[in-house]
Amino acid sequence: MKRKIYISGPISGYKVEERVKTFSQAKEMLETAGYEVFNPFENGLPQTVSTHEHMRADMKMLLECDEIFLLDKWNHSAGCFVEFAVAVSIGCSVIFSETKDQTPSRMSIPKGGFINVIKAIFR
Repeated sequence: MKRKIYISGPISGYKVEERVKTFSQAKEMLETAGYEVFNPFENGLPQTVSTHEHMRADMKMLLECDEIFLLDKWNHSAGCFVEFAVAVSIGCSVIFSETKDQTPSRMSIPKGGFINVIKAIFR
């Protein structure tokens, strides 16, 4: 059975076409790696609905997943931070899209859980 992964990345403040392309490229890479991928641009809603409506639909998708894939600059986005917090809270594995050597990296949530992750982010 394929593991389910949700793509999270900043959208607001970018050109929609560029974000669609970035999310599509991530989806293709993750599918090649064997994942069932949940892309927020494929949440069934038109782009014209409110951010709040998109977040509700996206959260439903995220709740079905085993892992979250965080695109570059995720930590500059309030929506991504919410997705990250929910993912960690429900026990998802976290994969960051890039590290200094440009390869994806995983994060395990240590005992003590979410609060230690938050402290680490804001050091």
